[in-house]
Parts: sequence; C-alpha cells; structure tokens
Amino acid sequence: MRKELRRSLFAAAFAGVSLAGCGGGGGGIGRLPGSPPPPPPPPPPMAGSYFLSGHAGGGFGGTQIQFLDGPQSTSQFPLVVVDPLAATQPTTLPQVYVESVAVDVTGVSEWFPDASGHATVWSTRYRVYAQGNNLFKIDLRKSGTATPVPSQLSSGSISAVGTQPALCWFGQVLFDNYRSADQSWLLFHAGSSVGNNCGTAGDRFIAFQMTMGATTAPMLLNQLEPVEALRDATGLVTGYLAVNHPAVDSSGNPVSAVPLQRLNSNFVAATPTIPRMLAGHGVTSGSAPDFHSLGVSVGSVWLYADTSDIYAVDVNSGVSTLIRTINPGDIVHGRAVFDGTNAYIAIDNSVTGAYIVRVDTVAKTSIAQAADINATGGIDLVGVTSNHLVYLFSVRTAVRSVAKTLVGSPNVLFTATGTQFVDGPLGSVSGTASVAYLVGDGVFFTLADPNATNQKLAYFVNASGSPVASVIGTGTSAMLGTVAGTFSTAGPVVNSGALVVYGGVSTPAVSFSHASLANYGATGAQAALLGMLPTTVTYPLATLQPSTNPLQAGVPGMIEMTGQSSGLAGQPANDIAVFTPDMAATLKALTAFMN
Repeated sequence: MRKELRRSLFAAAFAGVSLAGCGGGGGGIGRLPGSPPPPPPPPPPMAGSYFLSGHAGGGFGGTQIQFLDGPQSTSQFPLVVVDPLAATQPTTLPQVYVESVAVDVTGVSEWFPDASGHATVWSTRYRVYAQGNNLFKIDLRKSGTATPVPSQLSSGSISAVGTQPALCWFGQVLFDNYRSADQSWLLFHAGSSVGNNCGTAGDRFIAFQMTMGATTAPMLLNQLEPVEALRDATGLVTGYLAVNHPAVDSSGNPVSAVPLQRLNSNFVAATPTIPRMLAGHGVTSGSAPDFHSLGVSVGSVWLYADTSDIYAVDVNSGVSTLIRTINPGDIVHGRAVFDGTNAYIAIDNSVTGAYIVRVDTVAKTSIAQAADINATGGIDLVGVTSNHLVYLFSVRTAVRSVAKTLVGSPNVLFTATGTQFVDGPLGSVSGTASVAYLVGDGVFFTLADPNATNQKLAYFVNASGSPVASVIGTGTSAMLGTVAGTFSTAGPVVNSGALVVYGGVSTPAVSFSHASLANYGATGAQAALLGMLPTTVTYPLATLQPSTNPLQAGVPGMIEMTGQSSGLAGQPANDIAVFTPDMAATLKALTAFMN
C-alpha cells in the first residue's frame, strides 16, 4: 500500500518555551560542511490556495532505494500535481516523478488561524520523497500561475558521505510547524556511533528543514534526539523536548546516565533544565525500546515512560514527578490520549490482560482500570468522546469503550466472530493494525470477513454502545478516514465527518467501481453524497485512499484509486479524483488509466 500522508499530530498540545540556556551531555549539535541556512521566513500573513499531489498512471514496480536498515520499494505509479480549483485540467497532468524511481516520505501541512483562533485552510504545503541518494520536496502552495516543480531538500544524502552517517528508514518524525510550514523539521535516525546500525542507544540523528535548498547541509544532531515539539496557541513550534543520549561503549550501552533536555526552536539547550536522569538507556525505538514519550498536555506537562516508571515533567519548571510504577510483565503501548488535563495510557499484559491508566496531569496522580482478561493480546487507544474512551483489541477482534472515569465494565461495541476481523486502512497489507475513527460520540470502523458475501462492511456505533453497531450503506463498503471541522489551533483536532465508500461488490473480487463516496456525521447519518466513483470496464477498482487524513471541511482534497488497466493487459494502474469533503456532488475524476 502507498504511504498515506497522514497529518502530523505527534504533539497533542502546545506550550510556550524559554529560549535561553546551555548544552550538555553527549549529544552536541553540529552542522555538516555546506552553506549556513538562511534565517527562517515569517509565517505567511494570510491563507493561500494549494495544488494537490497524487499518484496517477500505469504501474511498474521492482526497484528500491537503500537505507541503512534496508531497502525501500519505490512507488509503482508516477506522482502528478493538479489545481483542484481549475475549470479545466491539462490533457497530460504535470509529473513530479515517473513510476518506480521514488519513495514517498511524508507530507508537511500548514493552517491559518482566523479571528476566533480556529484553524482554517489546513492543507499539505510540502510533499517530501526520496529519489536516488537524496531527499526532494515539492512546494504545493500556489504562487501566481506557475506549476510547482521539485527541488532537492538539502545537500544531505541517504547513504553515508564524509562525516554524515547513513539514514535509517524506521523511526522518522515530522515536527509539523503548522503556522509556518517552512520551519518544519523532518528527523531521521542515522547510523550508530558504534556498529553503524539502527535502533540502539548509539543512534545519531539528522534533521532536514523545509527551507533547505540543495546546497544547505542538514542539521547533524549527533546523539541529541528531539521527541516532542512545543507549540504556541497558533501551532507555531517554539521548542522541543529531547533525549540527550551520552556516548556509548563498545557494546552500545551508555557510558553515563541519560539526561532529558529542553531545546529552543533551533535545537539549542534551553531553560529550565530537567534534573532527573533516566533509569534506562533512553532507547525510543528498535527491538528493545525502554523510553516512550507519551505526549504533552494542554497544561504543558510532559508524560513519558522510563523502563517501568511513568513520569510527568512540568515543562515550565523542569520538575519531574513519578506518576506510576507498572507491574512486571506490563508494557506501555502507544502514545497517551489527552482529554483536557487528563491523559489515558494503554498498558498491555499477555497474562492478566491489558488495562488503561488515567493520569491527572495537574494533581500528578493516576488511577487504573481493572485488567481485562479478554485483552491479553493488547489494546490500541482510539480517542475520547463526550463521556467515553474508545479502544481496539490489538488482535483485531473487538471494539470497546469505557467511561472516562474508568469506573464500571467496558462497553462491548463490537466483537468479531469466526473469520471476521476489524480491518486496517482500505488496501493495507494483511495483518495491518485495526483502525477506527471518531466523529463526536460516533465510532466508525470496517469489518472484514473473507468468507462473507460482501467481505468488507462499514459500521457505525455510538461510543456508549447503545444502539448496537449497524452497517452503513449498501453492498461492499469501507471507511476511508475523517473530515476535520472547526477546531482551535490551541487544542486537539475535532472531526465533523467520516468518509465512507459503499455500493461496491465482492465477486469475483472486491471492487468499488461506480460505488458512492459520502460524508457521514456523528449520528451515523449521511451528511453529503460527494459523488459516484468511476466505472471500470474489465478489472476491479480495488482500493481507495484519501491524499491525507484528516482532510478539512471546505478544503479541496484528493482520492487515489488503485486497480488494473484494461488497456494494458491487467497492469496495475492508479487514478485520481478531487472533491470537497463536506460538499455534495463535488467528486470529479481527473484521470482514467484503469479504463
């Protein structure tokens, strides 16, 4: 499956930061040889309009780009750009790259606060991809009538060159600067200082800023690892929280205790300091992570797990408080879900079952739900509604909710039977983790069953569990993602709708040829029929994917459709369509490679 350009919501809340201080530890910052970066531009004064990018054309696969931790397969389809507001499109859409040459990395978004502090025109500003031995970007913000063209993102390379270690593919982090996308940073793990591998305490880190041109060197952070961005009330990044890894010995173990560090927006140490040292090695990923950054609350409290302990750090004072020590066999799973000053953390246990911890980030206290013996395979938190926290079984068999107080038994929203399972994103490879989407108090998910008549069905259920879960639409159906509505730039994203495709068929194979695409609201009722998908003649229209998730109401979006080409003897093909995700009858197909 193509990599979805999901909105970077790595930081759940925003906080101010002081910009003074001094460095320390083994993670000193350096810059590779090259021109110094220009000062970052100010945020754009007003909202603009944007091109959209997507894959369209016939597909050829087989080539790869080599990262240190392994080769990555290139996109089998060309990448094109379109103006979604144009009255007519060119006969041949402008290509960013052809098939089988590039690996998509991420999309970088920006928004514009209105007079009430709400995010507007939330759009993808940059698309980043790897080609050859370099990273490239394309700026999708319109500038006059010019069609955007790609440019190299810094002089850094994917393989090791000079003093720069090779980049690792796993563990990338995008620090989206929502108010000024030019200032966004893309962080890569790089080859360890010992053993030249990935996923150890000796990993090094390299950062690429969207302002960088082909002659600007990336930022070599050595063993300083930013893990959280701090943002002001508009979404502008003002600083970071980091693990400042010390040097490691020949076995890859830190030679001294591992400190945490507050940084300014240029990755320079800032006050206040965080006196507490980690008990573990501070490894955030790889085969044996022992540090989990869980997120930052609206009150500027940073939660993290250090081996078996969960801590809260007051970002504005640097004071650390032990919140909870988990039991032997317990494993912290995923990031926290924040709900105002409360946070929820999933804890897995393969013997006694998973459970949820609620943290009061003001009082620095916690309570725990009773372990669920039916959840020995782990749980994945989805999010909060008015009164409930929604979660999935990691083994893909159930959807549950529990009162935010964690009092009482969980609500059984859905339990799969036989060969049924709660599906991942449409078109994802077998075994991909389940997903569910929240709109108000509504929970949307796709149920898959290879032995059932329709094979895939979109479901809706209220988070309270009443009424019971029901199928959306007719025929074969599936969830595609969500539509963000009105939300404050200083708070969490609030969804106003869910994207559902229905009216497909399952024989001889699942196909959404001439199916319906619609927006559904918080009660499970259809809010807008966006349009009908194209009719394919010979081969199935197998999967669909929004160009980013969530899209925003009132802002043009794109759907990518994957199938096979009848004109090229069943060769894989991709088509694109544009639409406005909350407006009826706006879906318009722009290509027809499948026919």
